[in-house]
Amino acid sequence: MTDKKTQLKTLSGTVVSTKMKSTIVVLVDRYEKHPRYGKFIRSRKRYKVDAENGKAEEGDRVRIISCRPISKDKYFRLLDVTEKGSGGLSDTDSQGVLKVAGLSDGSDSLEIEKEAVI
Repeated sequence: MTDKKTQLKTLSGTVVSTKMKSTIVVLVDRYEKHPRYGKFIRSRKRYKVDAENGKAEEGDRVRIISCRPISKDKYFRLLDVTEKGSGGLSDTDSQGVLKVAGLSDGSDSLEIEKEAVI
């Protein structure tokens, strides 16, 4: 038999969801030229990626690689995290201080007290 080596597809994108157990959702942006009209078109696609180790968080830039189908929707694995993101939409640090640019009093942080909702 002849051994066929297949080229594995490697993509890079941004993690948009980590809410599943061992799966993350990665948004891959492509910017390509239309073959006939020459206009540059941005296309986006979301891939479900197997991430057993759980290193990636929302907002991180990651590289993914194709693999055999793991489930109905998952056919990519997490290769590595290229750069850490902001960690989601929250702009607070570990002490609950909200970072705001250009406050009127000249400081760059605003204290917010966390209230318990019952």
